[in-house]
Amino acid sequence: MEFDAAAVRSLCEADANLGRAVYKYVAETVVERLHGTRERLLQLYGPWAEAPEA
Repeated sequence: MEFDAAAVRSLCEADANLGRAVYKYVAETVVERLHGTRERLLQLYGPWAEAPEA
């Protein structure tokens, strides 16, 4: 899906409840993605990661 960012911002500014809901959803999504990225990086480069085969 694609949304017009300017329109969404305008709607969020006009309706504080909608703005909070959008902010919460976006923040939770970013946290989940960052956590997943951290886990993948630790699997690849963490102290317990296996050395790559030569």
